[in-house]
Amino acid sequence: MGKYILTIVITAYNSAKTIKAAVDSIKHTECFGKIEVIIVNDGSTDNSQAVIEKIAKGVTNIVVINQDNRGHGGAVNSGISRAHGKYFRVLDGDDAMNGKNLDLLIKELENENSDIIFSNYFEKNKQTKTVSWSDKAEFKNIAIDDALNGTEGIMLPFITVKTDLIKKIKLTEKVYYDDQEYDFWCTLYAATASYISAPIYIYNVGSSDQSISHASMAKHIKDHEKICLNLLGFYEKHKGQLGNIRSKIVEKRIVGLCYLQYRTAIWNKKSRQDFCAFDSALKKYPSFYKNKNIAGRRIIIHRLTKGALIK
Repeated sequence: MGKYILTIVITAYNSAKTIKAAVDSIKHTECFGKIEVIIVNDGSTDNSQAVIEKIAKGVTNIVVINQDNRGHGGAVNSGISRAHGKYFRVLDGDDAMNGKNLDLLIKELENENSDIIFSNYFEKNKQTKTVSWSDKAEFKNIAIDDALNGTEGIMLPFITVKTDLIKKIKLTEKVYYDDQEYDFWCTLYAATASYISAPIYIYNVGSSDQSISHASMAKHIKDHEKICLNLLGFYEKHKGQLGNIRSKIVEKRIVGLCYLQYRTAIWNKKSRQDFCAFDSALKKYPSFYKNKNIAGRRIIIHRLTKGALIK
């Protein structure tokens, strides 16, 4: 893989106001020379390209990719294809890293061989709080099932992944919510894991245009439907490889996403058409279609009335 311990791919779309802070959070570390930074300017329509090129000028371990808009998944895919570090992380252009703890991570990764390293992250709104991946004590290089047992599973802000593993992954492009696919493929392919409790990622929340906001969910309901159905297909194809613990974690995640799809169609977007389209597609997966955590009383009523009461 070369001299870099970690590749950090920064996905940037109209990030002119935030990208410098994202890069500086990495650049101002003791171990910066051991980090490869790949900034993917994903068809920005503001002056992101000029800002990014100014940031990268003369810095040999910052690579810039300018591409037509392919969405977050397309930006990550481009970063994966160019990654040379031993390990790999994704950073959104409006988020940041904790420099002090990133130095700790780099030192850990130099002698690490696990497929995935879990860490905590900071959630920053009006106040900053630590979001913990697990209440477990730190551990090193254990089986992935033992690592995941009793947790909510793999989520992108928590993980640093071996680059050899990540190069097996290709995300759906030009959709929101592709991070759910990232989580699934890492869950499938990882065999071993370590955990350090230091928060690495700084996740800025509170913006109305974030993908998890109600307004954004309603706007991008078809993207969410596509990801739900992709995950259902992936799970049906690969569940035999997951084993009992990982299967339960993935099932729980998919159940939550399916319920959210119904809820968004009924209560946020109030769209009979979107409700019926997803309901019809989900019938192909009977165990999920009949799952009581997806299909509660209200959803069953809407099914019986073919969405006629949605308004």
